[in-house]
Amino acid sequence: MTIEEFADIVGLDLEIVRYANQGNRYVVQFRDTDVKETEDDPTLRCVYGEGFSIRDALADYVQKISGKWLVVDVDGQARRRFPVPMILGYRDGEQ
Repeated sequence: MTIEEFADIVGLDLEIVRYANQGNRYVVQFRDTDVKETEDDPTLRCVYGEGFSIRDALADYVQKISGKWLVVDVDGQARRRFPVPMILGYRDGEQ
């Protein structure tokens, strides 16, 4: 499963930011999410992927969230959580 397919299934948006003042560094993450190591883990972390291309940032993010739990809208009324598949790739297109 790709990260794009996972996003479609759970209804999340990938946010990609380019920092031109930092050597065109990219940061990728699902919007309004935090990550837990396990379903019962009480600790939430802000996790993002980074790199000097979108491809590198996606690969970094996929590596960091695979096998973890995403928690969406932590402080809101629509709080949801999803397990992330262990093997999560991404579409390797031209970036």
